Amino acid sequence: MTADSTTTVDYLNRKLAYLKGLKAPTQAQQLLILLAEKPDRTAEENKQLAVLLHAERAADRARATQLQATKLLGQRKDAERKARNHRLIVQGLLIEWAGLNDWDRGELLGALVALRESQNVPPERRQQWKQRGDTLLAEKGSTPGDNTADTPLPSPECQATATPAPIGSAGFVVRPDTDDL
Repeated sequence: MTADSTTTVDYLNRKLAYLKGLKAPTQAQQLLILLAEKPDRTAEENKQLAVLLHAERAADRARATQLQATKLLGQRKDAERKARNHRLIVQGLLIEWAGLNDWDRGELLGALVALRESQNVPPERRQQWKQRGDTLLAEKGSTPGDNTADTPLPSPECQATATPAPIGSAGFVVRPDTDDL
């Protein structure tokens, strides 16, 4: 008996044990069980058994490949979820560092929307805001200008000693009803 036939016999025995445990095997699986248990098979029945065994191996490989694909998709979704959660935590930390954590959610959202919708924010002003923000981030131990999702959060000691800057100290005041941001 060759090594290949031994692996085929081993596979057949494992597959038979599995198939016999199924509540509702397919017709092909039922025929495979019948042919495998038949003591004196004809040459034609041996061919049929080989074809059915080949089909079962192909189905096993397809299931294994499908499981790998599902696992890969799950890992990708987990990575995306973790990156989103990290980004949201960092954004919440920025709100806290700016001293806005005691604002009502409606006030905060309204102010941010007004800032975004403002058409008259000159690039120089945005650059000033960025420099001020980068300076505050550097004081907190964060890397200025790093907006990636894998930026490590500052240690809790840095957060505990942080003193939020007053809203008007950054050189601007958010007024949704005016265009002079």
